[in-house]
Amino acid sequence: MQHQQVLVVTMHQKEKVIAPLLAEAFNTQCFTLKNFDTDQFGTFSGEVPRPASQLETLRMKCLQGLAQAPAHVHIGIASEGAFGAHPLLAFMPANIEMVMLIDKQNDLEVVGQVMSTETNFAHAQLSSWEEVEKFAMDVGFPTHAIIVKSSHQIFKGISEKVALQDIANEILSKEKILHIETDMRAMYNPTRQKVIAQATRDLIKKLNSTCPQCGMFGFSQTETRLGLPCAYCGLPTQKVLASIWQCAKCNFVQEHLYPEGVQEADPMYCSFCNP
Repeated sequence: MQHQQVLVVTMHQKEKVIAPLLAEAFNTQCFTLKNFDTDQFGTFSGEVPRPASQLETLRMKCLQGLAQAPAHVHIGIASEGAFGAHPLLAFMPANIEMVMLIDKQNDLEVVGQVMSTETNFAHAQLSSWEEVEKFAMDVGFPTHAIIVKSSHQIFKGISEKVALQDIANEILSKEKILHIETDMRAMYNPTRQKVIAQATRDLIKKLNSTCPQCGMFGFSQTETRLGLPCAYCGLPTQKVLASIWQCAKCNFVQEHLYPEGVQEADPMYCSFCNP
């Protein structure tokens, strides 16, 4: 990875977040493509549906970007975000951010990922300027931009109060309800930029880990195995017994026992001792 040219596939200024972190870690030279439309892979505001899963869409974005890069460039990187309800914490929104690196020369794919509750993701149906103004303040406006929709028109990247008020009043003079939501595009959402940075650091951590068998970078944890024995009865619990690491190149697998630093689980986690 050292001293490589890296394509950052984005039209939403994600290179401002990703490039400095890669440069610090690997002395890379990052660049973007002019006129490459990443909105073809889906928009948060709904006009273009995402064509596949988050991971597969990210892969398509990377590969199509690399197909348009200069021939000598073989490393591409891109990010893809998803927003919605947290899978474990009720009523809590979450941002799942993935940052993928594809190295065509080494036939390698490595993904950094993070799930964060630090997000201003929100949307609402509102009927007055007072409601619109309150929504805006609650989500960090004007440093975080807003999207407003009427029944037939959409206004993106709104970051000035006068513009927001004019648009809201214009819509509400003709319709009873407007739709408002946070603009989750990276250049309009500093909170999301921080999560992209976290996912990039996770990617860098994986790139700094080499396979014990083939020496390729990208050796990282792919799953965990439960079954840490109960300290009282010895039966397996739902606590982590081992982490499973795998090479992204040669598929070498290595098991690390007791990754959390304990060899027995407290009986409180045992379904037999504490049913």
